[in-house]
Amino acid sequence: MDMKISKEDIKKSLTENVVTIKFNKVSGEERVMSCTLNPVYLPALVESSDQTNNTRADSPGVLRVWDVEKSGWRSMLWDNIKEVTV
Repeated sequence: MDMKISKEDIKKSLTENVVTIKFNKVSGEERVMSCTLNPVYLPALVESSDQTNNTRADSPGVLRVWDVEKSGWRSMLWDNIKEVTV
């Protein structure tokens, strides 16, 4: 990840705002996504095994976010992030 913003700054921005992130998917395809970790935009957690909940364990090389346009959880590799716009 060749950027001037740190992982901590990205996570902080995600918890406060909707952020646009440009990254390369594992397939190599470039993607631009509007995403957040702000609780205002996240779905209510349901007490079940519902796949809409963010119940996956965090992986150190992966950023997991809520895609506000597709209304779903998405993951990307930190190393594949190309640009972040708040």
